[in-house]
Formats: sequence, structure tokens, C-alpha cells
Amino acid sequence: MTDANTPVSAEWLKDRLKRHFSELTRLALPAVMMRIGVMGLSMVDTALWATMRPNTLHG
Repeated sequence: MTDANTPVSAEWLKDRLKRHFSELTRLALPAVMMRIGVMGLSMVDTALWATMRPNTLHG
């Protein structure tokens, strides 16, 4: 652990940010994929519901 006043190198900072970004991506990816899947399922469900419901407008 470094002291708050210790200067850090640019390479260390670059590696640290890269590691944090990859970890964030790894943790967030399942949630993002689930949301995309739910949105896709709702669009397909809406499209199928619209085509399969009885036509009540000209009843």
C-alpha cells in the first residue's frame, strides 16, 4: 500500500486503471447481457402479441 502523498508512475496508474476497467467489465457483463435479453424478449413478445390477437377494430 502506498502513502497518499507518494507520487506514482504513469505506468503504474495505467496498469491499475486497466485492471479496474477489466474487473468492472467482468462484473457488469452478465447484468448487461440479461437486460439486452429481456429487452429482446419483450420486443418479440410484443410483436407476436400484435400479430396473433384478434382484430377487434373492425369487429
